[in-house]
Amino acid sequence: MKTINTFMAMLLCACTAHAQSLFYQFDVNSDVYYEVIGGTVVTDTFTENAYNIGAPGFRAFDLPLGDVFVVGKNGFVVNTNGDVSRSFAFDPLLTGLRKHATLPSELRVLIYLPPQTNDSILIIEWENMGLENMPDDDYVNFQVWLHRPSQTVEFRYGLSQISSDSLLATLGGVTADVALLSANFTESYEQQWIKGNPLAPQIGTNPALPETLNAVPPVGTVYRFTKAVTSTQHISTKSFSVFPNPCNEFIVVESTQAILPIKFSIYDATGRLVIRGETTSTHIGTQQLQAGFYTIELKQRNITERIRFIKN
Repeated sequence: MKTINTFMAMLLCACTAHAQSLFYQFDVNSDVYYEVIGGTVVTDTFTENAYNIGAPGFRAFDLPLGDVFVVGKNGFVVNTNGDVSRSFAFDPLLTGLRKHATLPSELRVLIYLPPQTNDSILIIEWENMGLENMPDDDYVNFQVWLHRPSQTVEFRYGLSQISSDSLLATLGGVTADVALLSANFTESYEQQWIKGNPLAPQIGTNPALPETLNAVPPVGTVYRFTKAVTSTQHISTKSFSVFPNPCNEFIVVESTQAILPIKFSIYDATGRLVIRGETTSTHIGTQQLQAGFYTIELKQRNITERIRFIKN
């Protein structure tokens, strides 16, 4: 088990950034803070820095997550997918935390099945956590919600007491972010940092410049990340259409120009060329592609356009 210092160093490192076409869109909401009732108490002692939680079948960034989540005392969730090619980070309140001196502190997990829906939600809750190097009376409550199958990620914040936001800022502040990273955490494919005023935050996407919130979000705050690319049947540009999207075995390319052939190049999320060819058919095979984001560049006569698509 890696230590918390190792995890925080990896998550806050100056990663190599790839060109990002964001999978998630961010918005701020408010809702009642629902404390986890029942579920599994992972720990109430916090003698370790991180704990393993089994929860198979979840996805993020249109990629499968591994069956085990590593949940840190200091407000982070890390996951590595099954083929160990990508790592994922969901950090609602990444800062120095500890068991509270007087209040009951718990790390609790629940898979919730809302009635009359196809959704299931993995809820991880940090209850009454004290803050390192802050007064003993200070505490925070917060949660991560991971939705299946929509892949929505929510950070939810409960009642907190912080005696001095300025003192917390001098100690490094609080970090909240979602990230798709390489397996060794050195490369960032998508990373969104929530920064500034917690009531009207902004989003930063440069992993070389990790940014923080200037205070703990107030009770009832919900930061929500939802899919920016939906499962549309058709994605069109001025001259070309590509469908289905997401795809499995092939994509169909339609052109407003009657003249074939069409030259094409397919690039993965890192910008690496993975397929290049020329087709006189409307079908382009994608079965050799791994699941993830891709961009296809299409050329016909003097027209060149790029379209983003997803391989399931």
